[in-house]
Amino acid sequence: MKHLSRNIKYIFYGLILLLLIWALLPLITITPSLEAIVDADTYDITAVTGGHLDEVAAENMSYAERGTVIAVKSNQRFDGSRFTGLTRERNDLTNMLISLAAKEQHDAEFQTELEARYEQLIAASEELFRAQIEELEAKHDALYSELQVSGSELKRYEVLEATQLVDAATTEAITAKNARLKHECKAMKAAIKGLKIRRNAVEKGFFLNEGYNDVPYTQQEIDRVKFRRAELKAELEHVQERITELDTHIATEGSFNTQQETVTYKTPVNSMITRIFVKEDQEIMPGTKIAELIDVDTIHLDVLLDEDYYDVLNIGSKVRVRLNGSTQEFSAEVYAKIGNMISLTKQESMVQAGHKNSVLLKLKFNYEELGASPANAFYYGRKASVIYDNLNLLSFFTKYF
Repeated sequence: MKHLSRNIKYIFYGLILLLLIWALLPLITITPSLEAIVDADTYDITAVTGGHLDEVAAENMSYAERGTVIAVKSNQRFDGSRFTGLTRERNDLTNMLISLAAKEQHDAEFQTELEARYEQLIAASEELFRAQIEELEAKHDALYSELQVSGSELKRYEVLEATQLVDAATTEAITAKNARLKHECKAMKAAIKGLKIRRNAVEKGFFLNEGYNDVPYTQQEIDRVKFRRAELKAELEHVQERITELDTHIATEGSFNTQQETVTYKTPVNSMITRIFVKEDQEIMPGTKIAELIDVDTIHLDVLLDEDYYDVLNIGSKVRVRLNGSTQEFSAEVYAKIGNMISLTKQESMVQAGHKNSVLLKLKFNYEELGASPANAFYYGRKASVIYDNLNLLSFFTKYF
C-alpha cells in the first residue's frame, strides 16, 4: 500500500511537469535561417540592324535612369569602299565591253578580208596578233582592278575578324580569291609576252613553222576567226549581264550610303548597366549585343523554403535579413510565393544545387535601410541569410508530430 501511494505521487508529479512543459512550449521559439540571393529583372539591348556606332555614351557598372542614351548607331559605313569598288568594277567592265565590241567588229572585218584575199595572210596574221594582245591586255586590266578590289575587301574582313564580327572561314575564302586573281594576272602577263614575240616575228617576215606565212593556212585561220567571234559574242553578253547586275547593286548601295538612318539605344527602365559590349566607331552586325543591364526597381530577394514549412511564411510575412559578411540586419517582407511546380531558371539552378521540394519566395526590402545604391551595384547577386522568429516549439510539435 505504501509503494502504491508513492507511485501515484510520482505519476502526479510527472503530469504536473508535462503540463508545465506544455504551457511553456508556446513561449519557446526557434530561429531558423534560410539562404537567399539579391536578384532583379535583367535586360539585353541588342542591335536589330547593322551599322556604325557613332557614339557609346554609357559605361560599365553605371546607374542610368529610364530613357538614358546608351549608344547611337547609323548605317553610314567607315568609307563607302563597297560602293567605290562596285563603281570601279563597272567602269572597268564598260571599257572591256567597248574593247570586246571593237574586237568582234574587227574580227568580222578580218574574216571578210581573209575570205577575199588569201594573199594578204601575213598582214592579217599580224593584225590578229595585235587584236589578241589588246584583248588580253584589256582582260589583264580588268583582272588587276578586280585584284585591287579584292585586296581592299580582304583588309576590311581582316579587321572585322579581329573584332569577331565575321568568322575565319569568310576571311580565308577572300584570301583564296585574292591568291587566285594574282595567279591569273601573272599567267596573263606571260601570255601577252608570248604573243608579242610571235607578232614581232610575223612583222619581220620570219617563218614561224605554224603556217602564218603559208597561204593554205588562211582557210584554217578563217575557221579560227569564226570560232573566236562566237566566243567574243558570248563574252559580250556575259559582260553586259554583269554590268546590269552591278547597276542594281550600285543603286542599292548608293541609297544605303545616302540614307542617314539613326538608331538611339536607351535604357527602358531605371537601370544598372552591368556591361557594355561595344566600342565607339565600331561596325556592328544584326544581333550584336549592345549592353546588359538590371532593372533596379525590381531588386528583391529570392529565397527557397522547404515545402515542409510551407505555412510558416506567407505573403505579408515579416522577416529579418543579413547580408553574408555583414552583421547588420534589415527588415524584408514576402510579396510572392511560388510553388515548385512552376519552372523558373533561378529556381531550377538552386534545385540542381541540392534544394529539392522547395517553394520560391520573393521578398521586398527598403533600399535605404539596406544601403543599396549605384556605388555597390545595389548588391545584385550578393547572398544573404533570411531569419524568421514565427516558429515556436508548440506549433512545430503539433504540426509535425
